[in-house]
Amino acid sequence: DFVVLANSFRSEQFILAGDGNQFSYLRDQNIPNVYMPGWIRDFPDFYAKLKLFVFPTRDECNSMSLARAMAAACPIVCQDIPAFRETTGGYAWFARDVPEFASRIQAFLNDPVSYDMVPQALQWAWDHYDKSHTVDEGWDPYLESFA
Repeated sequence: DFVVLANSFRSEQFILAGDGNQFSYLRDQNIPNVYMPGWIRDFPDFYAKLKLFVFPTRDECNSMSLARAMAAACPIVCQDIPAFRETTGGYAWFARDVPEFASRIQAFLNDPVSYDMVPQALQWAWDHYDKSHTVDEGWDPYLESFA
C-alpha cells in the first residue's frame, strides 16, 4: 500500500523507515520518490523532518512509531482499525483503503492547516505515553506484582 501511495504522489518525497523483512525487496524496487534510511536512531530528528506521518498498516495495535509521531506533533493518517482509534485518542485522520489514504494525503497537501488536531494530539500523547503514565503507572506495578 505504501508503494502504491508513493507512486500516486510522484512530486512528494516519501520516507519508509525501518529495516523489516521487506526492506531489501522494497529498496531494490528503486522507487524514485521513496527514501529508505533503514533503522532510525535519532527519533526526534527523524519525526521533526516529517510534514505528514502516513501509516497504512493493519498488523499493529499499539505502534511506537505512531506514538512517536503524535509526540512530535506530526499530523497522522493511519489505518482505520479500532486499535488505532483507541491508541491515538481519535486524533488522526483514518483511512480504510488505498483510495481513502490517497484522498486524505491529497487533502492535507492541498490545505495542511485543515488538519487541525495537532495540538490536541500532542497533548493526548503526553497524557498517555509520557513516562509517568507508561512506566510509573503501568510497568512498575506490573513488574512488582511478580515479586
